[in-house]
Formats: sequence, structure tokens, C-alpha cells
Amino acid sequence: MSTAHFFREDPTARGFCRCGSHRDHPEHEYPDPTVLAFPKPVRLEDPDYLRFIRRQPCVLCGAAPEAHHVVPRGGGKTGARVSDYRCVPLCGRHHRACHAQGRARFEAEHAVDLDLVQIQYLEMYVSALKDGVDLGAR
Repeated sequence: MSTAHFFREDPTARGFCRCGSHRDHPEHEYPDPTVLAFPKPVRLEDPDYLRFIRRQPCVLCGAAPEAHHVVPRGGGKTGARVSDYRCVPLCGRHHRACHAQGRARFEAEHAVDLDLVQIQYLEMYVSALKDGVDLGAR
């Protein structure tokens, strides 16, 4: 069966409906081709959250950290920028090691799940904001 009737160049042209009928039905509108089924993720920036992360100890050794952005598995390409809410505190040494080794090898070598750590810090931050606790973010 030809799919030509699904994608008409002239929207007023009459032809087969998507349901297979020889008539067009208004209730069977054609989807807007500009709307994506899976929208592109929005990168959220929050300087207060980054400041909060940078005031925590490194999750591996307790040293002064840098904010490491955790790119979700399968969710990014090289150089992809992710939300600030996907940060974990890693010291400079561990931050560089994570980038040099790659996430999978780094997590295996250090027995750490960066997704889980990221969620734990986000929960800590949101919970403290909700309770009115000053986390030193400001």
C-alpha cells in the first residue's frame, strides 16, 4: 500500500483518510510534522546549585571538588551540555580521570554510580530548600 496519501503536498486535496476510508475525516487530523515525539531536552542552569555542589567534598576522596556534569547513558554526544542539576562533586584529580577514562570505566574502577550520586545530591538540595535550610548556596 502506498503511503503517498499520508503526506499530501496540498492540504486541500481529497483522498484516502488515515483510517483507510476513501473520505477525509476531520477527527483524523494529520500530525504536525514540526512537533517531535521526544522533545529535545532543555538545559537548566542554576548557579546556586553549582555553588552548593562545589561546597561539598569529593564523593570519592573528600577533597575540594569541581562540579562534574554527568551525561546520561545514551543521552548525549561528545561535548553535550547537560543540566546543572546533573552535577556531582569530584576533586580535580577524579574529575580529570573520569573524562580521561570514560564514564563506564571510571564507575567500575571506583565502584560508584554517578547517576545515583547525582540524584542523592539533588534530593539533598531540594529537601533543604523545602525545609528552609541554608546550604551555603547563596
